[in-house]
Amino acid sequence: MNNHFVSSILTLIFVSSMLVGCKESSEDLVFYVSADECDEHMLTKNVNITGVVESEDAGVYTVSTKLQSFRIKSLKVRSGDEVNEGDVICELDSDEIEKDIKAVEERLKNAQSIDEQNINELNAEISRNKKMFDLKIKQIEEDISSDQKKYNEAEQNFNRTKSELESTERAYSDAVNNLANAVSDETDYYSELCENLLQKITVSRNEMESYSSVMTSIKTKLDDYNYQIEITKLEFEKKIADSQLEIDTYQSNDELKEQLRELKESLEECIVYAPCNGIVKDVYVTSGQVSSESSIITIVQKDKKIIHASLNDNDVLLVDEGMKTEINFGQESVIGEVTRINRIKGEDGFDVYIDVSETNKLNIGMSVTNSIRIFEEEALSVNKNALIEDNGDYYVYVAVPQANDSYIAEYKPVTIGIQDDVNAEICSGISKGDIVVTSEMEYLEDGACVEIKTASDYK
Repeated sequence: MNNHFVSSILTLIFVSSMLVGCKESSEDLVFYVSADECDEHMLTKNVNITGVVESEDAGVYTVSTKLQSFRIKSLKVRSGDEVNEGDVICELDSDEIEKDIKAVEERLKNAQSIDEQNINELNAEISRNKKMFDLKIKQIEEDISSDQKKYNEAEQNFNRTKSELESTERAYSDAVNNLANAVSDETDYYSELCENLLQKITVSRNEMESYSSVMTSIKTKLDDYNYQIEITKLEFEKKIADSQLEIDTYQSNDELKEQLRELKESLEECIVYAPCNGIVKDVYVTSGQVSSESSIITIVQKDKKIIHASLNDNDVLLVDEGMKTEINFGQESVIGEVTRINRIKGEDGFDVYIDVSETNKLNIGMSVTNSIRIFEEEALSVNKNALIEDNGDYYVYVAVPQANDSYIAEYKPVTIGIQDDVNAEICSGISKGDIVVTSEMEYLEDGACVEIKTASDYK
């Protein structure tokens, strides 16, 4: 017996005892049925929908300009033209901008010429101030050296006079003692000696006081020199910094330079380039037109196309992101992938989006058919016509061969899995090679006698 009975269209005839002359008892009835074999089949399930090729939002570019007002000098493209990234698609009139650039450059050049003269004078002034600072610091250092020398001399004289005073005071003390113990002829001598020593002591003390005063005065001057150096340093640093700041102001010409920079940017805006490879969708301007609108052209990126379609309530439960889909148009087909499903139902159903960026054969606006592959799996299966449903459970009649080339129909429960349009997967209940009845099951009962006929039997 052949492995596939599906290839033969079986004519199903129920012959009762009245038609063939059989006995009236149910055991003597023979049922002529069609049958199929439980075998491995490739089960495939597709969801077929129709959609329209659109441009993905991320692939639509509106080419615009920053110019407040402009005149279209020349327009290089029209709606529907194909462009490559970097192509010149439009030129704006740049005459006025170029005139303004020349005027600002001339002003900047004149300003820089005047500035150069002033800068040279300021640099000379900075040089003079640096020299004056060095001279003043040198003078202060010389004064410090001179006063330090005077201080040292005064200190030496002070110490020498102090030593002499101490020696004279000791001599005076001895003379006073001697005068007290002197005999009559020595009294005048020691008395005069004491008077002379006392005068010398007075002179020494006056000298020491003078030297001390000189030292104090010089010490005050020496302490003040550090302050003079700091003040002088700050004074000349300020003068030099002021001159340098004025030089920087001349060198910057910030306002003119900024104006020139903006004009040059505007000049660059006068040549409009395609930002990507794509197709011109909309053109908002015409040659010679004066416009204040920033938008010029809309370009649809060629490799950013999607198919927009809708799923019904049943199909949306089967389709998931990432599923492959075969897209058919004309006599050709390409493969796409489901990238997004809107699970909120819209006016036409549930929106589904299919990525077709891998092909350039599709054009915006084309209507295409999409076959979304839900599954493709080889499985043990039977023809769905063999299934009998009873309260959610499934059964089949298995035609069990007998010795006389006849068959007995056995009623068996089965568990089914995935299904396509023709076959259903058998998970349990029957085995590969079993023959299942695919017609006239409503007349059968467990143990009924059946014969399997093909279409050729009725020719």
